[in-house]
Formats: sequence, structure tokens, C-alpha cells
Amino acid sequence: MILLPDLDMIVVTTAEPAVAPDAAENQINASYDLIKYSILPAVTDQPEADPFWAVADAPPPPADALYTVGADGRGRRTAGRSSGSSGVRPGRPTAHRWSSPNQSQPSCRRVASLLSCTSPTATARTCASSTNGRNNYLPAWSPDGRQIAYVSGGRGGFDSHEIYVVNVDGSGDTNLTVNDAQEYGVAWSPDGSTLAFGSKRDGEMRIYTMNPDGSEQQSLPTPAAGQAPWWSPDGRQMVYTVESEGNSDIYVMDADGGNQRLLIGGPEWEYLASWSPDGHRIAFTSHRDGEAAIYVSNADGSDVKRVSGRNLTAAVGRWSPDGTQVVFNGVEQR
Repeated sequence: MILLPDLDMIVVTTAEPAVAPDAAENQINASYDLIKYSILPAVTDQPEADPFWAVADAPPPPADALYTVGADGRGRRTAGRSSGSSGVRPGRPTAHRWSSPNQSQPSCRRVASLLSCTSPTATARTCASSTNGRNNYLPAWSPDGRQIAYVSGGRGGFDSHEIYVVNVDGSGDTNLTVNDAQEYGVAWSPDGSTLAFGSKRDGEMRIYTMNPDGSEQQSLPTPAAGQAPWWSPDGRQMVYTVESEGNSDIYVMDADGGNQRLLIGGPEWEYLASWSPDGHRIAFTSHRDGEAAIYVSNADGSDVKRVSGRNLTAAVGRWSPDGTQVVFNGVEQR
């Protein structure tokens, strides 16, 4: 719902509650642009003003939370529940992971609007730089635990979405890509020397790499159309998402872009894959059962199993260091 100040007008927008990331962002941007550039100029002589979102007088939506579950789908538990809105929605996913190989539960903090939790009963809180006024999502912790790379964008649509890096204390928030093209998904190489990411800078979404300081940005030696890459533990391969004709599938390739092949595909959305620490399994988000949920498969794409359970819309699964658990974002279904 959007209120138009000083006008007897309310615009109500509706959307599918569980849609793929790009579709959700398109819906939001289209609604905003329609109101600002078409509806407002037609009904007022006032200078252009930004409409603002308002919450209807209705029961609040179900709280979002972090969950952990065994890689076999057993033992689901709440790892941390937000005290406010953390942006944990299937259409606008954030991501979380264990910060230390010795932790039994993911640590929880908010850094540059990126939420992470300290214990199974932790409440999300601000610990350093909190809100930077942008939409921040899909963070990836560096192997040494000192930095977080993430995607961030403002009101400029997809072209404002860039790759940033921030220190874990919230300092040093830096835009690495600085361009007018969309970036989506970022991952650290196992040795921490390289970032891989998706970018539309050449007209179509492709996988690129760069140094952690943003230097030497380049396409893979063998160009690979796709986004949201994730390295295998040995650094030899990547899994990534490829969108085509209103659908998305998960592919795998060598780290230089060679040997590209379909890993997990079908008529429904499959996206945001990550490799288990031992390299034997893949966690990913899929709509194959009607709503977004977390699945685990063997590294070759076989033996697919839903692990996030039922009565929960879930997205963005990441592995524990020992490979026994998956942490993910979830919203309880009513």
C-alpha cells in the first residue's frame, strides 16, 4: 500500500508472495515508477515527490527468522528471530553463514544492514553500522572472517545494484564495482584472493571475477552467462544460476568458465546454490513444490531432498563449517 501525501488517494499493490528475486524487484520498481512518474503528475501540479510505503491497518505479517536444519532435513530449529524487519523475504533474500569453523550455531549481528545471530534464541540487533539507506542482500563472509561482500542497491532499479565489501565491525563500507549495470550474487574463492560475481555490464548477465579491493575486474577466460556464483571447496569449480525465458536453473563449470553444464533444472525456479564444505553436496532454493524452499542434492545433482520442511517459505541456504547443518531465511506460512 502506498499513500500519496495531500491527496485523497491510496494505491494498493499486490504481488505473488513467493517469487524469484528479479521478479520481486521488478514488481517493486514498476509500482514505484508508475506512481511517481504517471499517477502523481496526472493529479497534482506539485513538483515531483517520492511516494512512500505505508502498512495497512491489519495484523502484522509473520516474523522472519533464521533457521538451521540438519543436512538430512531433520532437527529444524530457530537460530535467530528478527526484532524488526530484516528483509528476509524469498523475493529479496539476504544470506547468513557461520563466521568460524568452531561455531555450533551461526553468529548474529547487523552490519551495514546485513543481519547475522549468536545463539539459537538470539534476537537480531544492531552492532555496528546499521542502516545505510540501501537494499542490502546476499552477503558472503570472507574465509578469514574479517570482511563481508554483499550486493546493495537503491531506488535506481537493477542498475543501482553493486557489489560492496564491509569490515565485520561495520567500517570500511566500499562500493567495488561502481558502474551503471546490475550486479547479482558474490562469492569468495576458498583462499580469499578473488571475488566472483554476476554482472550485466556487457548487456547480459555474466560471471566476472575481481580482487577483494575491486581491482582487475574481468570476465572469465571462457565467458559464462549467469549470476550468483559459488566456489567449490577446492576452488576448481563454481555453481551458478542461469535465467532464461522466465525460468532459472543451476549450472556448474570449471573455475575458468570451461566445461559449462546443467546441474539442476526443471520447469520451476532453481537458484542460489552453495557447495557443502566437503564438496559432496549442493544446497539451493527451489519452487518445485509450489513455494520457495531449501533443497539439498548430491554434487552431481542427484538425490534431491527438501530439507527446510513444510509450512515455511524459505530461501538462501548456507552450510555449517562441518557440513552437518544448513542455515536459511524463513517466513512461517499462515
